[in-house]
Amino acid sequence: MIAAAQKGPGIATPGLGGAILAPALVNGTRRLEIRNYRLEDPERLKARGAFSEVIQYRTRLFVPLDQSNEVVEAIVAMTRI
Repeated sequence: MIAAAQKGPGIATPGLGGAILAPALVNGTRRLEIRNYRLEDPERLKARGAFSEVIQYRTRLFVPLDQSNEVVEAIVAMTRI
């Protein structure tokens, strides 16, 4: 899932109601961004390792690249509960 998200325009994240995991370039740094998430999801996603940043007055959610497998596994497992 991580490799597919990094290569293309994004990949659907199971159980997150249409959210996608997509590559992003922020200040010259490549990141994995969670886009189109529901309003109730940010705190649950951050509790599983995602982090947020306010960029141009908009809160964006990212998955740390060095822990991407663990964080995405935790997010997918969250949706099975």
